[in-house]
Amino acid sequence: MPNRQLSASEPENLARPLLAQVRARLTELANGDTELLWALRRKLYKELMYDERSKPMQRVALKRLKRKEQKVVMQFEFRYSYSLPGLGRSAAVGNGNWFGGGDAATISM
Repeated sequence: MPNRQLSASEPENLARPLLAQVRARLTELANGDTELLWALRRKLYKELMYDERSKPMQRVALKRLKRKEQKVVMQFEFRYSYSLPGLGRSAAVGNGNWFGGGDAATISM
């Protein structure tokens, strides 16, 4: 299933006004303090990234679980070939569907 894209009107009608409101609110909260404005933007960015990808320790635990599940296959692949068969040297982890973050059922290595 492909990731949802915004329609032609949604960036103009939804995304840009939301972004303008967030920027105005951050500027208001910072009250002229540029360092506070930077810190607020950074915090907002981090929290939104956690919404997309989950928290770092959750990702570490997921990677550990997937490695454990695939240990036998991965040992064979790395021992007997430089790259994964059919994927070439630039093999990517995942299935290309990034909606909802990742969990053990939707991620493959």
